[in-house]
Amino acid sequence: MAWQMKGEYRAVCWCNVVCPCAVGAAPSHESGTCLGVATIRIDSGHLDGTDLSGISVGLFNIFPGTVTDGDWTVGIVIDENASDEQAEAIKRITSGQEGGPFGDMAALISTVLDPIRGKVEVTDSGGSIAGNGFNVEPFRGVDGSPTVMKNAMLGFAPETLIATGSGHVEIFGHSFDSRWGEGGPIDWSSETVEPLRA
Repeated sequence: MAWQMKGEYRAVCWCNVVCPCAVGAAPSHESGTCLGVATIRIDSGHLDGTDLSGISVGLFNIFPGTVTDGDWTVGIVIDENASDEQAEAIKRITSGQEGGPFGDMAALISTVLDPIRGKVEVTDSGGSIAGNGFNVEPFRGVDGSPTVMKNAMLGFAPETLIATGSGHVEIFGHSFDSRWGEGGPIDWSSETVEPLRA
């Protein structure tokens, strides 16, 4: 089955200054782990005949060490406005059953938490996930333009806004204070993404 998602994401985690996960390094939080959330707005998308345009999805992660070592814990928050058919499509995609980047990540996941429904938003300055709002404030260059990271080995997008994050998150029985933030456009599908090498 074929799927595609195009849109925008914002994410925060508790790593210090710059989260090393995107370049395959160990988390910079003093615990050596990474707790984070991401919100994804799907501007256009589908799983075969199911239109996913206009809904959002939230992701929660625990990486107990370097991301490529695996043993991840993940949870998804499905937009409260999604139909049952859209929710099922999102579950299939994010579980890796339909291939693409989520399929590549599936081998690294040890624990999948039961999905929940909730409000998920992406804004220019951050996002919210199941009642948890967060802010993403970009780092800026000498010309005032936002700082971006390009071509990161494990980045969400080819070009990612890098930022400080703020906001307290309590979700799936875990809580953390945001320190790192990021965001950018996404263009994912079941057919065009290179495999993630563990």
